[in-house]
Amino acid sequence: MCKEKNICLVIIDEEGLDKRGFDGYVNNINKKIIENIDLINIKTSTSITRNKVLSIEIDKKDIFKGLYDVDKLNKICQSYTNYSKFIKERRDVYNKIYYLGLLKNFTKHMKIENVTNERFNFILEKRNFYKKGDLVLIEYWYNDMITICRIVDIIGRKFKVSHDVEGSDIRNAPDEVIKSSDILDKHSK
Repeated sequence: MCKEKNICLVIIDEEGLDKRGFDGYVNNINKKIIENIDLINIKTSTSITRNKVLSIEIDKKDIFKGLYDVDKLNKICQSYTNYSKFIKERRDVYNKIYYLGLLKNFTKHMKIENVTNERFNFILEKRNFYKKGDLVLIEYWYNDMITICRIVDIIGRKFKVSHDVEGSDIRNAPDEVIKSSDILDKHSK
């Protein structure tokens, strides 16, 4: 149909997407645009460069606005009082409100089971000794949750962590990248 109407269609699919999540999607879109940059420049009479594509800053709070019914997402969140159960049953909603920047506001009423901040009242001065495989305690400042996770990768000064470990209060949450300042300490059994 596009050919019949003389429309140049560039398809940006999710096949081969290494990392699902905001950064993965942005990298995938950039890659597809760069792969088709000559065609795009010819069809649009522009001279966009690879560096120009890579320099575009995207605010993850704005990119998803208008795609979701925010009131409906909030209503779903308000129907939960247990954070772990919410993530287990509505991971789709968790992901959406996370990318919209609404996670703190929409989940602040939820309770985390078996967590007392008193036992984690220290923060280590040095945080550069963590390695892949370490179980660590991380703190979510927006809802005062402290939970266990495993470091699965080190990305510069940041750590990619998995919540799929025994004892995690958000075991079904997707992997995420955290700053060293989010780590309270190594987890000791």
